[in-house]
Amino acid sequence: ERSVDEVARDAMANLEVPYQADSWDHLSGRLDRINYRKRLIASKVFEAAVIFFAIFTMVKFLGQIPEVQELLLPNAMVGTEEYLEQEHDPSKSKSNPDDLKPAQAVTTSTFSDPEVKGDQLTDKTTSVDLAFLPLPATPVKPGFSVRPLEGRKVAVANPIPSLDLHLLARVPVVNTPMAYENIQKLPVFDMAMLQAETANDFHVLAASKPLSKVKTKVGVFHQRNVNLIDRLKFVIGGGYNEEQTLSNDIENGFVANVQFGRFGFDIGGSYGKVNYNAGDSETSIEKLQIPLNLRYTGIKTKYADFYALAGASAHAVLRANYAEPSQSAAPGATSNNQRSAYNDGLLEGGFKEGNTYYTLNGGIGVDIPITKNLAIFAESIYQHHWKESIGYTDDKISTYTYKIGVSTKL
Repeated sequence: ERSVDEVARDAMANLEVPYQADSWDHLSGRLDRINYRKRLIASKVFEAAVIFFAIFTMVKFLGQIPEVQELLLPNAMVGTEEYLEQEHDPSKSKSNPDDLKPAQAVTTSTFSDPEVKGDQLTDKTTSVDLAFLPLPATPVKPGFSVRPLEGRKVAVANPIPSLDLHLLARVPVVNTPMAYENIQKLPVFDMAMLQAETANDFHVLAASKPLSKVKTKVGVFHQRNVNLIDRLKFVIGGGYNEEQTLSNDIENGFVANVQFGRFGFDIGGSYGKVNYNAGDSETSIEKLQIPLNLRYTGIKTKYADFYALAGASAHAVLRANYAEPSQSAAPGATSNNQRSAYNDGLLEGGFKEGNTYYTLNGGIGVDIPITKNLAIFAESIYQHHWKESIGYTDDKISTYTYKIGVSTKL
């Protein structure tokens, strides 16, 4: 009779080492999952980069509007500093005093006399009820320092009092004795010059960058979760029942908000750990959540903005220690579950199926400004399980979450 050592040595020589029939299947599946994980991580990183690039490109494109300078005529662009300097020190004005024409005779009328000349008005004519009297139209240049429009002189288009009244110089009605010997003629300006002066008066041209219709904020937050977990409980003799369990956990994350008036959207990410009872032991998972929510700001006040949120979240289990159903309670449960024996998270060789799930989100929030660019916010959100499940017992997780964080404008 041959010894055990001899049998083992002969078996090794002929490469006839005994092994389990499914060992190669397990090894092959393990190698496939390792390769799949590398491809998955690379593809997800690329997808995330493309999404963020598209979002911020869109924000940059939509946030551009024309400046005030683009709405004015080219000749109406006047430097604010030069204008203010002339305003405080008239001696520095570049206007030519000779451009202002001297006073001329004013044509007027009274109730009793058909016509009275301006140089004939004396104290004896003060009893005449004077109306607003137009001055004759004489070509003049503007009396303030601006560049002329293409070298042309500006004149009143129509001297008739009933037409273009806003372009005519007038003499006010008086009730006290007054001599009208030195009536100065006011210069006439066109609309382009008035626009330039108005822009300078309100310092509109001093703006260094265009106003944006889009507001972007980023923030960080801390949140607490209450999880309601629906899972399968296998019974002795086959079959299963559904049961629910509760668990609490915390998460930390970041969020970016892009706002177009009252409407906008939030996108971000958070990381947390969840522990809960499943089967005869405890399941422990580490998961990454990526939410995308639409935001509508319903109430805006001086002290706070109140808004509503609606959207969806993707939950990815990175690492896990799933509780397996006991074989005595559920014979053959592992093979019937159609899942790998190494279903332990995406970063440890697990498949997407069994390690991801999706929720629908709805909630409310408040944003309280502290300074011009800094604010705190608080949100209360319910995440209802939508599709997919995790673990050997088909766990479906719905979550009520409340968070508090701080944000800043970009």
